[in-house]
Amino acid sequence: MSVRKAAPGLVVLLLMLLVIDGLSFGVGKFLQSRKRIYRVPRPHEGGRSYEEYMKLRDPVLGWPYEAQFGTKDYDETGAKPSPAFPDPKVHPNCITAFGDSFTEGGEVDFEDKWPNQLSRLLGCRVANFGQGGYGTDQGYLRYLKLGTTGPQKVVMLGHMTENVVRILTQDRDLVVGSLDWALKPRFILGAGGEIELVPLPSYTKAEMDRLMGSADPQLAPEHEPFYPGGPAGARRFEFPYTLSLLRSLGDYRIKALLEREDPYLQFYDEGHPLHGTEITFGIMKSFVAKAKSLNQYPLLIIFPIHFDIARYERTGAWPHQGLLRRLDEAGYDYIDFGPHLIEMAKGRDPKSLYKPNGHYNEEVNREIAKVVAARLEELGHPERLGTSTATTAGAEAP
Repeated sequence: MSVRKAAPGLVVLLLMLLVIDGLSFGVGKFLQSRKRIYRVPRPHEGGRSYEEYMKLRDPVLGWPYEAQFGTKDYDETGAKPSPAFPDPKVHPNCITAFGDSFTEGGEVDFEDKWPNQLSRLLGCRVANFGQGGYGTDQGYLRYLKLGTTGPQKVVMLGHMTENVVRILTQDRDLVVGSLDWALKPRFILGAGGEIELVPLPSYTKAEMDRLMGSADPQLAPEHEPFYPGGPAGARRFEFPYTLSLLRSLGDYRIKALLEREDPYLQFYDEGHPLHGTEITFGIMKSFVAKAKSLNQYPLLIIFPIHFDIARYERTGAWPHQGLLRRLDEAGYDYIDFGPHLIEMAKGRDPKSLYKPNGHYNEEVNREIAKVVAARLEELGHPERLGTSTATTAGAEAP
């Protein structure tokens, strides 16, 4: 067949391929908007530069920055302000709480955050070291930095269920899709089954661009599974888009979509190659052991998100069931707030218990404070409640 005769067919084929690739482009952009395939993290308008971040960051934890302490958002110790007991010099901590924004009491006023309400119920200062965006690993490391000295008799570590993803990354930006310069330390599972710390990484700006997949060659850190081309299945979405879309079928988020599940759920699977449950339990085990060695009483608190409630109502199972089993077998004291949420949600939409960005509302924060206070009163911890650490605000609390 001559080139002249074949040309019309080739043109038609080329047009068909272009149309298919255009459709693939549209599908891919939609999936990116729904956070179901990888998108290069986007910087915030007016956000700080990478160079500024490197000057400010905490050398162990990443964030918060010491420069933020003593502002309206943090007291001088780095804890969230406590309206019940505002001065840590005058009112020593009886309890310190570490974890992410659910430990903090995100999206509600300082007065309504559950650690502050717990302070009022117990009549002593609960230092709220919950921090937005944290993994449970950072919560534990912050405890090692700030919670191992001082008068506190009870220490708490919170674990929001979606944190099983955060603890597996060294750059939270890769899993949330926004550029916050959220580099962090993480733990890996050692050959003997114990957790091993991989410290906070340091990259140049050029290396960060390569890590995100916005520059070549792709940076592929040994202990980071979520970079484009990494073990979690993320892939760059680029021309030809049909091929990129096919490659993205291995993305953990696409797998979850096809299985009609939430993306983080699979990382709780026993035997998953990234060891989410094993590492989470290892962090909790280390926290409990350290606290007991210091004669502190360790209390673990698990905070389910609204996806967990819907799934439990549908299946009768929690995504973190394997973690709960390990905690039970170890005999650790913990509060899983899931059953309380199920009870609170009876007769109404479970989403009514959450704020617009997914944190618990004021009602749930009050309930957390009551549940934790009841557990501590039952145990007799902290000791000497409502004595020298109490104030008028604490004494008048309901």
